[in-house]
Amino acid sequence: MDDEVAVLKMAWHPAHFDNDRLSSAAFERSDLIPDNDEEGRPRFVSVDEKSCIVQAAVDDRIQNQGARKPEDRKDARFAEYLCRTVRNMKDEAGEHPLEVTPERLQENPAHCGIRNVSRTERSNRKRRDYADELRSLLIEEGKYEILSYDMVFSKR
Repeated sequence: MDDEVAVLKMAWHPAHFDNDRLSSAAFERSDLIPDNDEEGRPRFVSVDEKSCIVQAAVDDRIQNQGARKPEDRKDARFAEYLCRTVRNMKDEAGEHPLEVTPERLQENPAHCGIRNVSRTERSNRKRRDYADELRSLLIEEGKYEILSYDMVFSKR
């Protein structure tokens, strides 16, 4: 994906924010551990390409993740990242451990993933600690902009 492509990480649960700033809870730790899911596919943080985001797919995701009442959608927000910003993040060792990849689905052609591509071998305990380090990188102030649900979909 091009460095200038903007991707959106949806966050709608109150735990995903701390005083209107993104919290590490918005990023599932297991999504940042280079491993496979229960179906054998590599794990990643789900994001959507901003330019082709599908409102129906977002609404479906909100409902499937627990926000069953339509009024809950008003609180959905998105952290907007440029692919370049994600790729340029450095861990404590100076490595660039994150990559943004297209993960297109028929029902959601905007679907992308932020993957942990670190080449450093780690024990299970160290992998969890490292995932927490990556979560911290992703919530650092100034690396993203928060957009409301209405801001994302009102211009369409």
